[in-house]
Amino acid sequence: MDAGSVLDSVLAEAPTAIGGAATLEELDRVESDLLGKSSPLGDVRRSMGSLDPADRPLVGEKLNEVTRSGQALLFARRIELEIDDEARR
Repeated sequence: MDAGSVLDSVLAEAPTAIGGAATLEELDRVESDLLGKSSPLGDVRRSMGSLDPADRPLVGEKLNEVTRSGQALLFARRIELEIDDEARR
């Protein structure tokens, strides 16, 4: 699978994966699975040097977009889960 397809896939799957986390611990696992060093995004980051120089800016831009989107979704879900935790106490 090429880098663009990987990034599109992560972007499409992230909202469901993040929204499905029911606890902060699950959210941490989802974050690692989506954005961590061993994640598909980590694989794309590591492959940047082997890409055609003309493709690097485009892939890098898309990688940043997907990363920012995932981080924003994670942040919002983390707040929801923290509020839920506080309400249960």
